[in-house]
Amino acid sequence: MKRFFGILAIVLLIVIGVVYSWTERIADGRKLPSSNSVKMSIASGGVTINGVPTNDYRVTLEDASPELTKRAKIEINREHQPVVITLSHLPQGSRVRVEVPETSNIAVTMGAGELQLHNIHGSKYAMLRSGKLLIDIGKRGEYSKAEASVLAGALHAPAFDADKGGMFRCLTTRGSGKLSLDAHVSAGELVLQNGPLEK
Repeated sequence: MKRFFGILAIVLLIVIGVVYSWTERIADGRKLPSSNSVKMSIASGGVTINGVPTNDYRVTLEDASPELTKRAKIEINREHQPVVITLSHLPQGSRVRVEVPETSNIAVTMGAGELQLHNIHGSKYAMLRSGKLLIDIGKRGEYSKAEASVLAGALHAPAFDADKGGMFRCLTTRGSGKLSLDAHVSAGELVLQNGPLEK
């Protein structure tokens, strides 16, 4: 019996390692075009990424005291292609609003929390380890490929007429558009909609 549980533990570790490696590649910045792209890395928190009709990048920290705001680490490297934005040490309970050009292609990874993407008209690659990921995809017909997965939790995709809960939930669709969508949540909830963000 001990041998059985030992083998089971080894198998589980291998599976976890494979899944971790696979999900890391979902939001790989190398998928992005060489221009008009942004790569983001977020430790944890509550973050909303909005596409706006400008060519600049802005990060605003809301609902946090001046003292806690000073501790947050916000880095924007506009000289890099793609542009790199890194957010860490965000105050607990705060909300971060990130503005990027609305035509951007984006790859974003986040450890834990709530992540929302809205009004971004390029390809989207997003990976969240734990929490809620909500993406306003825009027009469904603009995508050539859309893939979404949840390891444990719920996959709500009204934009693609799908609603699934449980373990190892996934969605794959093909279309005639030019954009790509790849989104993953390891534990939590993934929402894909084509409309205003939930409040």
